[in-house]
Amino acid sequence: MDDGMKELKDFSKKEKEKILAEAQKRFKTLHDANYELKLSFIKNMKFSFNIEEGQWNAQDIKIRDESENPRPHLTSNKLGKFVAQVVNQEKGMPEMDDVIPVDSKGDIEIAKIYNELISDIQYQSSVEEIYGIAGKQAVGGGYGFWRFITEYTDDGFDQVIRYKPIKNPLNVDVDPRGMFAFIREAMPTEEYERLNPGKDKSDFIESEYDDLWYEEDKVMIAEYYRKVPIKKTIVETYNPQTEETEVYEITEDNEKEIRKLQILRERKADSFRIDWFKLSGHEILDYTEWPGKYIPIVEVVGDEVYLEGRTYKKALTTDAQSPQQMYNYWLTSMTEKVALSPKAPFIVDPHQIKGYESMWNKANIENRPFLFAKTINGKLPERTTAPQIDTGSMTMLQIANNDINDVLGRYEASSGATSNERSGKAIDARNARSDLTAYTFSDNFKKAKIRSKRILIDLIPKVYDNQRVIRLRNEDTTVEINKVILNEKMEKVIINDLSKGSYDMRTRSVTNPSKREQISGTIERALQYAGELYAPVLLPLLFEYSDAPGADKILAAIQQIANKPPEKGEGKPSEFEQFM
Repeated sequence: MDDGMKELKDFSKKEKEKILAEAQKRFKTLHDANYELKLSFIKNMKFSFNIEEGQWNAQDIKIRDESENPRPHLTSNKLGKFVAQVVNQEKGMPEMDDVIPVDSKGDIEIAKIYNELISDIQYQSSVEEIYGIAGKQAVGGGYGFWRFITEYTDDGFDQVIRYKPIKNPLNVDVDPRGMFAFIREAMPTEEYERLNPGKDKSDFIESEYDDLWYEEDKVMIAEYYRKVPIKKTIVETYNPQTEETEVYEITEDNEKEIRKLQILRERKADSFRIDWFKLSGHEILDYTEWPGKYIPIVEVVGDEVYLEGRTYKKALTTDAQSPQQMYNYWLTSMTEKVALSPKAPFIVDPHQIKGYESMWNKANIENRPFLFAKTINGKLPERTTAPQIDTGSMTMLQIANNDINDVLGRYEASSGATSNERSGKAIDARNARSDLTAYTFSDNFKKAKIRSKRILIDLIPKVYDNQRVIRLRNEDTTVEINKVILNEKMEKVIINDLSKGSYDMRTRSVTNPSKREQISGTIERALQYAGELYAPVLLPLLFEYSDAPGADKILAAIQQIANKPPEKGEGKPSEFEQFM
């Protein structure tokens, strides 16, 4: 992170001690409040992905392993595919949200630049991989996180914004009110000494989860975000030449220039400053002022339940754990019974195999074409009936399997298996019911994406605040932002000024389309049955109401062809031919 306006050296020893004490007290409070949630997360993740035989009770495994004749404990993980289905479905879902202007200073073309910048930030951050990590955590464990950072480009001094994954949610603690947050990390001691020569190597508060880190020789450090209440001064100015008003926040950098303008009104407003610290046990290792107004940590929740003042975060598989254990038990029991049953031996009179004992002793391990035996009283050795699979165990296995599907609401057709449905409509109906069951998880994922974009809308004008060329990825071109030019009156004007105007998200989804999308869909369906008379009328309307990239260019091309006069010597083309 960058240095803020106030540097670490500007803090007095007393201030540093106060910050450390504040951080440690807040962390302990959050850690104690989140303790049960973290235990639940570990249990859910081990169960969902069958890690360390997490679908079996540890005591049952011990009893089976330590018995005189060790007994099996088999697992057929039927939950992992359901987690993967929900996560991959959300990863592949197109993001339908757009940045739009929300005040008179906003501009639709600047909003497009915001959209392109967000798209490029996501591409450069490999955001689908980050969504996959957090999605597995949320759907399989109950919650997950990602974050935002700012960093310099590799070949210059421009700053950029990047998504970053948080691979261990146990190291994240966020205040429910959004006033402070911690991200802890176990840093190898050698690396810590290299980056912080001469600094104290004590841990920032050890916890029960520190032994999950694979490094033994390490130092636990913490990133600490906090919101600090401040007062800011806001003024409204008037420009007599343009007869326009402008609202500014006065800072140390711009106060002299703004005071030269004609100020219509001024007021004090309550606001917050976000501080970022990197802490060890007794040291503040780094500090900066975060440029945005939001703590840049985004949580993705699986399913959240509030009860008696406590918050419970459930995974998709939480309620299916008992049926899964039941399935594993009966699968193991059935396998064990069949394995221990006699393998249909022969019933023989010792005199029948006298002289051929060695051959019969190896009959169960050698593939012989025949066995010698003697006939006694007209009888030869007889084989007993082969062991039968216990029908009771089979019934219980099927009940457990049905319970898993029923609890998860994910049935055969929705999970890719063959089912009774034969028509596409019936399969779609089954899929729709399954999607409704998991809708909470998809909806919470979408909310996290929207929150991320709002964080980006706030950060972009503060980080991309200099003149630079950015790439418009969807249009495969570039545009210059914050470019200062002189107009005809020799006044400085900023082209593509990202700091002007207010912007927000227009959210929509595939299941809840906008009115423009509904109109576009209706026209597209109508075109399937439109003849030569109506197609030329409907085709331009289709692209007029389409929000797809490049739709405006296609519309312009269609209109140009429609208005093109006929070549000399040719007759006037028909209305339909104008659009071909």
